[in-house]
Amino acid sequence: MAETVWYVGYGSNLSEDRFTRYLGDEDGDGGQGRRVSRWVEFDYPVYFAGASRNWGGAVAFCGLFPAPEPATTARAYAVSVDELTTVLALENGRRSLPWELPDTEVGEWTPLPVSLADDGFGGKYNAVLRLPDIDGAPAFTVTTSHVLPLADPAPEYLEVITAARADRPVADLVDLLDLVDAGVAPGMTGDNREYLAS
Repeated sequence: MAETVWYVGYGSNLSEDRFTRYLGDEDGDGGQGRRVSRWVEFDYPVYFAGASRNWGGAVAFCGLFPAPEPATTARAYAVSVDELTTVLALENGRRSLPWELPDTEVGEWTPLPVSLADDGFGGKYNAVLRLPDIDGAPAFTVTTSHVLPLADPAPEYLEVITAARADRPVADLVDLLDLVDAGVAPGMTGDNREYLAS
């Protein structure tokens, strides 16, 4: 079993500051701890659905099956297996989960031992998706196998995503409106938008 694995974050977990504080990585000065991370792309579309108590709107999920294009911008973090387990638990509103690193092939997913709460808030992130290795270590992300209603994210959620994407080392950054309008989901009405990272 690899001692270090990669957690691939999208949505608000594109924010390194948010993610490191999620795991309590802070130095004595109250600043951000040192964690190895890098920008990556993966072939799974990202969309907004469900509802979040914390954000007051829909949150991001990635599909369980790859799409040919466009590739999704994500951020990979080097974590221990215990830290990955903590992230999976926290994403579901829990402190811990009885979970072990699965022996899965790239592109396969395994269920987490969580159930979708009656109110639709807890237990949404119930699927661990195996992604291609990074530097020879296995990479994973978490998403849902539930069919959740597509909905709009809260403006604050989009602001976190946009601010995080501004850290990418590329010249053609997009602003918030470009990000939201990048992929209007077919069949959706009003202000419903699908997040497709450029």
